[in-house]
Amino acid sequence: MKVVTVVYSPLSVGDTASSVVARYVDINGNTIHPDNVYDGQIGDDYKTKKENIKGFELVKVEGSESGKFAEDVKVVTYVYKEVGKVTVKFVDEKGNIIKKDIVYTGGLEERYDIKYPNIKGYEYVKTVGGQSGVYSRDDQEIIFVYKKAKNVDSINKNNNNTNSSETGSGRDVSNRNTPPSGSVKTSDENNLYLYLFFAVISAGGVMYTIKKSKEA
Repeated sequence: MKVVTVVYSPLSVGDTASSVVARYVDINGNTIHPDNVYDGQIGDDYKTKKENIKGFELVKVEGSESGKFAEDVKVVTYVYKEVGKVTVKFVDEKGNIIKKDIVYTGGLEERYDIKYPNIKGYEYVKTVGGQSGVYSRDDQEIIFVYKKAKNVDSINKNNNNTNSSETGSGRDVSNRNTPPSGSVKTSDENNLYLYLFFAVISAGGVMYTIKKSKEA
């Protein structure tokens, strides 16, 4: 007779599969995106993620987005609200883009009031579309139109420079008729030169007379 021995070992953590379900609903509990199901072994780590759903904005998360798989199936619920979108564009009078678009979002029927910003080098001209209104399911657009600003400060500066050059402003003209330093001799200097000249002549005459006397 042959004896067969079967040995059993207790289940350890990690030997049993489990799941985590991520649900995506609106504020009324309606499903707006298919569930995501994450499978793993009990004790292993899990991490769920939100979904970017067009026309909706995440409001809150119910349940733990990350943790460990357990014997019971866990449910994580992502709650969204429906939103509207308003895109703001900034162009010049020819339709050229002068600033990056800005996108505003808000809950349906919520009010918005968007003011045009100051853009360096441009002047505001007009608005195409409603600056105030309510968010709706339909995308809305506002266009702020600008034109090149007149550089008044630069014009005034140029005018001032022109006037200065015409009137001589900014240049020292008070000594215009004064010769450069050292180019004119004073009367004392002239007298000194004359004295030295006659002294040399006199000395030469004396030396000549002495020489003639010796020769005689």
